[in-house]
Amino acid sequence: MTIPTPGLHLDVPNDTYHHEWEAVSNSQLKRFARSPAHMMAPYSPSDSMILGSAVHDAVLLPEEFEKRYVRYTDTKTRGAKAYTAWQAANPGMTGLTPDEYELIEKIKTAVNLHPVAGQLVTGGVAESSGVWRDEVTQTLCKCRPDYAHPDKGALIDLKTTRDASAGAFGRDAARYEYHQQGAFYLDGYSAASGQVYDTFIFLCVETDDPVSVALYVMTADQVEKGRALYQSRLDAYAEWVASGRAWDGYPTEIQELQLPAWAQ
Repeated sequence: MTIPTPGLHLDVPNDTYHHEWEAVSNSQLKRFARSPAHMMAPYSPSDSMILGSAVHDAVLLPEEFEKRYVRYTDTKTRGAKAYTAWQAANPGMTGLTPDEYELIEKIKTAVNLHPVAGQLVTGGVAESSGVWRDEVTQTLCKCRPDYAHPDKGALIDLKTTRDASAGAFGRDAARYEYHQQGAFYLDGYSAASGQVYDTFIFLCVETDDPVSVALYVMTADQVEKGRALYQSRLDAYAEWVASGRAWDGYPTEIQELQLPAWAQ
């Protein structure tokens, strides 16, 4: 593992950022909230995560997409032995099924032709990495926004979803705590770059026909809620590290059952 230098880093490979840099990310904080053991556990990307990464590269880094992905027609699943053998012979490459490849082309076209979305992913910086120390806990943190617009002070996050309507995406945002991500990225990227970023926009693209696009910006109140959430988790993480405790899973004692608010 490598301890990255605080600041803004360009042209850092995705694997280096995720697997070699020893700093806390937003996704790690969310896993820590589940349990310290979940934060440290390795995980394999699902098909939906692989598709999402391919969409990001196709829209934001088309040259990288051409280098890393191919149309793979020998099997319909990446779990098959034939695919495993193919990937071993082609390290660093990912095979996409014909259906996935066709969908990615539709998404790329939908974003590029959209009168606003197309402008949000041009004229800025794609996949740059920010590193900073949290002022409260002095924890070294990292973030990698999909797209940054220095002249607008805006960060763009590309999301693929089955339903990009306002109500459905709002529910997804609450369920997956996108407000924590937005606040963490805005604060961190501002600290890393030395420039104020105060606008976080979700560029949502549906994965079903007609592959529609929708755009949502976080409100100041949502950013504040997200900031309070990530800071509380950073505090808990820093306290855990300082205590020297093991990276345990769930509490061993019997706990009271917790029902969601709607069921109370």
